Amino acid sequence: MSVKKGKGHATALITILIWGSTFIALKYLLGKFQPLELLMTRFTVSFLLLWMLEPKRMKSTWKDERLFFLAGLSGIAGYYTLEALALEISQSSNVGVLVSISPLMTALLARLILKERLPKGFFIGCIISFIGLALMTYNGKMNLKINPKGDLLAVGAALSWAVYSIITPKIFSKGYSLISATRRIFMYGVLCMLPFIGIMKFQPDFSVLKDWRVTLCLFYLAGISSCGGFISWNFAVKTLGPVTTNLYIYLIPMIAVFLGAAILREKVTLLAIFSSLLILFGLLITQWDTLKNARKRKKKGKFEDGAIL
Repeated sequence: MSVKKGKGHATALITILIWGSTFIALKYLLGKFQPLELLMTRFTVSFLLLWMLEPKRMKSTWKDERLFFLAGLSGIAGYYTLEALALEISQSSNVGVLVSISPLMTALLARLILKERLPKGFFIGCIISFIGLALMTYNGKMNLKINPKGDLLAVGAALSWAVYSIITPKIFSKGYSLISATRRIFMYGVLCMLPFIGIMKFQPDFSVLKDWRVTLCLFYLAGISSCGGFISWNFAVKTLGPVTTNLYIYLIPMIAVFLGAAILREKVTLLAIFSSLLILFGLLITQWDTLKNARKRKKKGKFEDGAIL
């Protein structure tokens, strides 16, 4: 494994650790804001923070501007608002599981659009990880209630994230700054959320920001989860590609469960531990062919410059 790819895996893991911990802040803030209010506030603040971090104006071509628009539409407005709408009318467990098919959708789009070759056993590993995730989400209570509209919205959210994952490597291959490019994506994301004001409740009460806990949670979501999380995720996608990076999404529920135990003293069941092992086993299978080939190259002494031995 080269140093560059090692950094890509490290940043993907850091991002997932951040996103896996956001449920604590979300749980608190959703008692103060409606979903759309929180989303628009979160990403507007994130946009402003990134502007403060890198205030220079980013120049881009009209063709690239369309890519930024599509990334904001799919990865910010599309994914988050469709997920929020799905949660309003469908079971949260259904939504959690259906949204998690995004790695599979990303792989299919990468194969169809980018003609990317997938490792042997990739889909088998994905299915095993998905089963582990489903077991963890339902926690042994298979009270499955189908809501066609809500479940379809959740699948739409997964597809939106897959589209975002395919678009971002094209953006970052053009040499744009990670900070400025992510800021531009956030801008279009917020603009594309505006039409949802007519569909979802939007009457934000910013007086709640007087509570330091609300302000702290909002800063964590906007500054750490959105700014830090998306910059590190975009770097990982740029380095590893959309397919490999999106596999890390399967780790989010696992991290959330164990952080819930550590911080909120929530109980970790044997099923949760078994599900975690199943998720990890599935991820290992998806990368088995890649790891095997890397080992063969190591034996032959064919290393990239700066490779980790």
